[in-house]
Amino acid sequence: MTKTPETAGASVHVFLSHASEDRDHAEETARRLGGLGCDVFVASKSLQGGDKWSEEIIAALKRQPGEVVVLVSPRSLDSKWVFAEALVARVLDKRLVPILLDGV
Repeated sequence: MTKTPETAGASVHVFLSHASEDRDHAEETARRLGGLGCDVFVASKSLQGGDKWSEEIIAALKRQPGEVVVLVSPRSLDSKWVFAEALVARVLDKRLVPILLDGV
């Protein structure tokens, strides 16, 4: 049987990486993952205007014990932020889970 957050007894932590143009997809993905019991970090929801985004994102990647979900789209393939988040995740030996959006 595949373990889900409900059957595993522990929350699954997910860092959600996406291009800003894919924000609607990111919010829907976060909502669905949250509905499954996942603890989801999405920069656009978790950070505020005065925060030092690059420092906060790196800190979030370091403290997230789970997977890094990357929404892959033509826009994210051109995003320096998505590339940087994926690179930091790999350096930290995080598991990258791609979700392909339309157009890829």
